[in-house]
Amino acid sequence: MSFPIAAQVAHSAEPEIVRQTANYHPSIWGDRFLNYDEKNIITYGHMRQQVDQLKVAVRKEVFTTSAGDFSHHLKLIDAVQRLGVAYHFEREIEEALQRVHVSYHDYDGGDLYTVALGFRLLRQHGFNVSCDIFNKFKDKNGNFKESLTADVPAMLSFYEAAHLRKHEEDILEEALVFTTTHLESAETTDARNPLALQITQALERPLRKGLERVYARGYMSIYQDDASHSEAILKLAKLDFNLVQSLHKKELSEITRKILTKVIALVSVLDDIYDAFGTYEELVIFTGAIERWDINCMDELPDYMQVFYHTLLNVYDEIEEEMAKEGRSYRVYYAKEAKYIKNIIKNPSALDSEGSICVSWIVDSISETVLATATRQTSARVAWLTLEKRYASSNHHRILHLRSQLIHFFRNDVSISNFLDKINFIDDSLALSGSPVDNNELLAVIMINVGHAYEYTVAVAQARETPISYADLLEALLLSAEQRAKLWS
Repeated sequence: MSFPIAAQVAHSAEPEIVRQTANYHPSIWGDRFLNYDEKNIITYGHMRQQVDQLKVAVRKEVFTTSAGDFSHHLKLIDAVQRLGVAYHFEREIEEALQRVHVSYHDYDGGDLYTVALGFRLLRQHGFNVSCDIFNKFKDKNGNFKESLTADVPAMLSFYEAAHLRKHEEDILEEALVFTTTHLESAETTDARNPLALQITQALERPLRKGLERVYARGYMSIYQDDASHSEAILKLAKLDFNLVQSLHKKELSEITRKILTKVIALVSVLDDIYDAFGTYEELVIFTGAIERWDINCMDELPDYMQVFYHTLLNVYDEIEEEMAKEGRSYRVYYAKEAKYIKNIIKNPSALDSEGSICVSWIVDSISETVLATATRQTSARVAWLTLEKRYASSNHHRILHLRSQLIHFFRNDVSISNFLDKINFIDDSLALSGSPVDNNELLAVIMINVGHAYEYTVAVAQARETPISYADLLEALLLSAEQRAKLWS
């Protein structure tokens, strides 16, 4: 097929468009979360059966067979926790540690490894154990015995235990310095030590400061190389890790298909088109097409814009279908008319010129309690300014009231969960009112007002080398409450 010569000349005369491209590398995840294979359900079911069978075997080995051997019993409980499968045996672990707590100070074994391991496990679970038990590992001069440094597993165990110290526990402060110094020396002088990797990981991030699920994956290879490891526990850990990972992948697959994700992706592409890729002439045409919101505008657009424009219209059609199921399809109209909102932000006087549309948008966006205030106004500008004037003062008083509530809200007889729910509600309310609470201020309020029953948990949190996060403090308080409830039941 031949083309007219004139057309060929005209085409060749067009200047080459130099576009600004950042050349971002593709996502490292690719589409692995979008392509979740439903056949995995069969594999998931099979793994679930294997996990259930292994749980029975592990429960018997850890909590029945080994119960008579104090040191081995603690070591198996520690392995279950480090490998991330302790959540399957919460009741059994709690009952086992209650028995350990009763006999812990009567343990006549002289090995530092077992004493330190028992101390750490008990304190992790909220049991009150004295650090004086470590005095027997000191010499007559009050220093830790140098002979202890030859036992690297014991030093690691003592090092991890020292991170659960409280205020004024000087012996554990000394223990942390003592173990850290010798472990750093062992790490640098003997790289072939089979515990070298474990030493490095512990020095970088001790168990107390680690994320259980992340640590579990790395500990599997370490535990596998331990000659005394339990095959049942190791196999359960590996299967459970894969099982949970498969579940997370399925959830991520569902999340990536949500409408919100699509809208966010579209906004990101739209931003790149305007800021970098599109030429001025193309953007003029593209803006006109969006304002008209008509599929027939596609032919006027460059090829790459056609793909985006078609996707944009489809996503909004999908949103409208979803909204129609809830009887709220009218809201899509305002989403499409967002250009008016942009004009208002850039130029407040546009509220008068676009009055009817903007008044409708304002009215649709407010609650029934303030609806009359807006509907009585003659223009959107007047409606907006009236609302602003009326509620600015009350918002200020609301902030003062909420902050007063936050500072003076003592737990008293309220359950810890209700206390934290109330604190969260006040915090969220202040954020919505434009006066968010600083994280350190929120932590201080909780620690001061939580009450005497949680003094130990607060003391442990305050003794950390790095500041505790808000989420970690809440988790620690709730865990402490759960452990107390089990003891009382």
